[in-house]
This record gives sequence, C-alpha cells and structure tokens, in this order.
Amino acid sequence: MEAQTLPLPETYLPYGFYGDLVYTSQFEVGEALPQAIDLGQVSDFCEVIVNGKSCGMRLGSPYRFTISDAVRPGTNTLEVRLTTAETLHGDPRKMGPLPLDVFTAVPYQVLSPMGIRGPVKLLLS
Repeated sequence: MEAQTLPLPETYLPYGFYGDLVYTSQFEVGEALPQAIDLGQVSDFCEVIVNGKSCGMRLGSPYRFTISDAVRPGTNTLEVRLTTAETLHGDPRKMGPLPLDVFTAVPYQVLSPMGIRGPVKLLLS
C-alpha cells in the first residue's frame, strides 16, 4: 500500500513543545486486510489505536504495530497518541532522573522535533 506523507511537525508545533499530541485519521481497506502499520520516524512515546482497540505502545524504533486484530474491511479509524519525554521540558542530557549515557541502545531521540515524520505505511504482510 502507498505511503502517506504528513506535514512536518515543525510546521504546526512551537519550538520546545511539551505535552501530548493525538493524530486521527480514517482509511479504507478492501478484502486484503493490512497486517501492520509502520509510522516511519516518530519522536518519543506513542500508542496506536485502530477502531478503538489498542495495537501497542512504543518508545523507540521501529514504530511498527500489528493491527490485524483491529482492522476490518471498509472504513477504519486510526488514532496515534504521542507523549513527549520529560527531557524536552527539562535537561536535554537526561531522561527523567537518568543521564542519557546509561542507555546503550540507539541514541535516544531527545533532540528530534516532536511528532510523526513518517512516512506512514499500511503493510499487507
């Protein structure tokens, strides 16, 4: 299925935004139901809800969620809830009370602009 692009977060969020964002959309599917959704680049914590059913939460890449139990033929409702990390409001060298150097995974996205950068894709397999 074709990837969808979104407006860049910096076009609708003020610098230093701290809080929650909720993206909502509807999408149509035929008989070939998508099995997953890939949000592409996302900053911070997010939850995906399809037709009122939570399909999971993520705090890091990949932002891919299994939606097979929630999606149905016809019109579907997608909601993505994003929450900023406390670090965007406070010290950018810490995540909550922890210094960033305690994390050994991919560098945390503290300095990335808030929001979904995409591309968003529905995946058939």
